[in-house]
Amino acid sequence: MSGPRVLVVSKRTALERWSADEVACLDAIGAQDRRQLEEAHAAHHRCLGIVHQQLHHCRVDERQVDVLDAQAAAEADLIVTVGGDGTVLACHALLNDTPVISVNSDPHRSVGHYTRIRAETVAALVEDWLAGRAAEERCHRLRLHIVDLGSGRMRNGAGDLILNDALFTNANPAAMTRYRLHDAQGEEVQAASGVWISTATGASGAIASAGAAPPPPGPVLLYLVREPFFGHRRFTRTSGCQAPPQQLQLTPTIPGICCYLDGAHLQRPIPPGCAARFVAADQPLRLLTVRDQG
Repeated sequence: MSGPRVLVVSKRTALERWSADEVACLDAIGAQDRRQLEEAHAAHHRCLGIVHQQLHHCRVDERQVDVLDAQAAAEADLIVTVGGDGTVLACHALLNDTPVISVNSDPHRSVGHYTRIRAETVAALVEDWLAGRAAEERCHRLRLHIVDLGSGRMRNGAGDLILNDALFTNANPAAMTRYRLHDAQGEEVQAASGVWISTATGASGAIASAGAAPPPPGPVLLYLVREPFFGHRRFTRTSGCQAPPQQLQLTPTIPGICCYLDGAHLQRPIPPGCAARFVAADQPLRLLTVRDQG
């Protein structure tokens, strides 16, 4: 079948990612319930089957991958993620203007902050997209630039997209993070266990658990210093909200500092002599949704 290219990206369940020995050990000590893992695995694959059935009746050219790569992302006209938030977060960094249909494959167990529909409505939403009448939610993102302060060169090309949040911290979780924080108010030398940087859509996640206040509506850049250590040097800027985002720069003053983007999906070391610069991304993530019939 010829038509728009639709790429289905499916998560791998815990039973597919963990070894049989790992599952057996966790089940034996009561840390996991093998039966629940099997139920979650079955629920996901039932949902994936429904998605394929739904797409079979649409005028599209469909294929499936478990891991999205840059070439596949560039060739797709539409991405359909089947999983939970982790699947969306794993995909978005390779997407600029490509729209996404995000399906929660296990709504009884998954929060689905970034998922928008159930499997049974995929065909209707694809047909709305083909007809140009699908509703769309634009999730504003941030971009990380790793800047060589000596040359001004960007170490990570055009930068890395952030949909949810980033953690600027020591690669050793037990070690101190020492850095200079620079924003529109000026510069401070700080020490802490790290700094959370978040988008508006990520504001209900880790940064909220760490104590950040809810942001205003619209594109924002939030930051929160995690477990500040004052010692002999008192600093004052332990949190901030830029609405809209302007720029936040964090410059390591010791080796071994990294940025973890959208959880564990991407790790970027920040070498000595470089800075992590966070700015607004020019392209939001386009999540397709069912149009309100009211």
